[in-house]
Amino acid sequence: MRTTCARPESYYRSIDITNDFMFMTVLGENPHICVALLRIMLPDIKISHVEYKPLDEQDVPPAQPNVQQTFSPGVDMHGVRLDAYYADGNGMYDVEMHNGRGLELPKRSRSIRSAINNNTLKHGADYFELRPCYVIYICSSDPFDDDLYLYTYEMRCVQKLSKRHNDGEYVLYFNANGKSGDVSEPIKEFLKYVHSPSTYPVAETTVGVVREIDKLVKHHQKSPEWRMKADMLSTYWQGVTHSVREEGFREGDRQRQRATAMKLLTFALPVGKVAEATELPLDEVVSIQKTMSGSQPRDSQ
Repeated sequence: MRTTCARPESYYRSIDITNDFMFMTVLGENPHICVALLRIMLPDIKISHVEYKPLDEQDVPPAQPNVQQTFSPGVDMHGVRLDAYYADGNGMYDVEMHNGRGLELPKRSRSIRSAINNNTLKHGADYFELRPCYVIYICSSDPFDDDLYLYTYEMRCVQKLSKRHNDGEYVLYFNANGKSGDVSEPIKEFLKYVHSPSTYPVAETTVGVVREIDKLVKHHQKSPEWRMKADMLSTYWQGVTHSVREEGFREGDRQRQRATAMKLLTFALPVGKVAEATELPLDEVVSIQKTMSGSQPRDSQ
């Protein structure tokens, strides 16, 4: 059995809100923080509350996520690789932290939007029932190298850009290294915090959500339980990724990839992680999961 390694205190103190697991923990345990962020990121939309809603259990009443179960290695609350997916009855919001370059982001957002739409529109339902969908990336570095605080994408007519497609899908990239663009002061302050959490003057900020996020980050940095889960998740996924890439499809055999995907799904790995590890399309992994779900219980081993 794989065990976690003891890490120095400085390692945990260096884990900030840009860390994927920290970000998921803070938003997953505190939907009100997600509301506060959405309100400053989408100021033209009235958001009173958000409710966690698993993509693969749309007929189940929304409930607050069980964080201990949600963030245990191999267990996924989202159904696809989403950091914080919430639906408030009027819109659907996927909020993610992203580190590194943005080369893969357009197709990644396409995959996410496809998964959300396919899993929220019931069979036989009218397309007008599709609610607006916002895929939001908070980027620790500039994803497109144009120095904008915010890059907003939506479908438009190429021949006449004033003609919007009005399909209700929007992708927003907030850039922590931004220098220009028309965004609110709270957004600028939040992005400054994301850019350098360790040096940002939290005590001086007037943006309450920044103070609250930083307080929770510091709490989790010191929490033995959170540290253990962070170590387990990191070690577990590194092992899975290594073994799958070395053994699962060394020969590039698609059938071997599918067999590997089925094996990983049997252990309740998130479909997004399975797609990433096996290099199969997300839709194909979702299809494999649905086929397996029809023949055996979801929690079978």
